[in-house]
Amino acid sequence: MVPFAKIGHFFPSAPRPTRRPDLKSRALFTLLALVIYLLMATTLVYPLTQAVGPGLPPLIAVVFASARGTLAQLGIGPIVTAGLIMQILVGAKLLNIDLSDPEGRRKFTT
Repeated sequence: MVPFAKIGHFFPSAPRPTRRPDLKSRALFTLLALVIYLLMATTLVYPLTQAVGPGLPPLIAVVFASARGTLAQLGIGPIVTAGLIMQILVGAKLLNIDLSDPEGRRKFTT
């Protein structure tokens, strides 16, 4: 786990803001992120036929990014899977990371 912690220093990170953003700019960026997400949730990467099987209802599929073959599914799926695997490994004590320690949390999220 130590080599991965050292690699984390090479990734760029955003500095803390000097002032709190105003409500208008936060609402604008939230709306922009929502529009991008909805576009990604409906854009198919590869065509699928109905023979694959029934999917979820449209609203639930958009919320969980589970429409088969969309950009959102490909973007979120590996990240969620990696997070679940890390939680299982730490919970089973296969990885010795102390999540109550700030250094341990940093290693866990890197």
